[in-house]
Amino acid sequence: MTDFYKKYYGYEDNIKLKDDDIRILQEGMTLKKLNASKEEFNERFYKLDFNTNELVATTKEFRKKEKKYAITILNEVKSGCSSDNLKSFKLKNSLNDRKNIANIEDVSFVIIFDNFRKSLDLLAPSEADRDLWVRVLSYFIILTKKRKGVLPEADKIMKSYFELADTSNDKKLDKNEVTEFLDSINIKLKKKQLQKLIKVKILKV
Repeated sequence: MTDFYKKYYGYEDNIKLKDDDIRILQEGMTLKKLNASKEEFNERFYKLDFNTNELVATTKEFRKKEKKYAITILNEVKSGCSSDNLKSFKLKNSLNDRKNIANIEDVSFVIIFDNFRKSLDLLAPSEADRDLWVRVLSYFIILTKKRKGVLPEADKIMKSYFELADTSNDKKLDKNEVTEFLDSINIKLKKKQLQKLIKVKILKV
């Protein structure tokens, strides 16, 4: 199983956490989140809440206004500028002294969630802090998959099917895309069956 996780996710399935890893992330720390549309980073305070099994984010100004992400919907976490948004930011700002972040590759990481449709593009205060987030989140992502009985190769196949069906590349499927994809693999659904499939939110439309 270790080889499968290393091949598909880039990390081992037997990750060992250090003594203080969980405590540090329970207490939380300030990270910078990329706002891709404005091409700027905004500070957010992130922590892990193991009472609710959630990643919790709050703004610096409004600590009571929280954004929560269930640990069970996290799909993957990657070190470095691995998302399209971070790659674009790095490229556009490499020649801009005012905005350029010299060590962005060393402190950046990406959390991918919601069936690989969404991501959080983040900067940690240091490389050690980045590695801490990647290590702990990777551990719990793998633990969640094991508990669900989801094999990594099956997870990868589902992602590839979604990408094939998403012909508009907007990270979601509309009714026509679903119908066309099912037709392409010779699966015929009646109108009521298709409506039921969408209604239970197996697919985002």
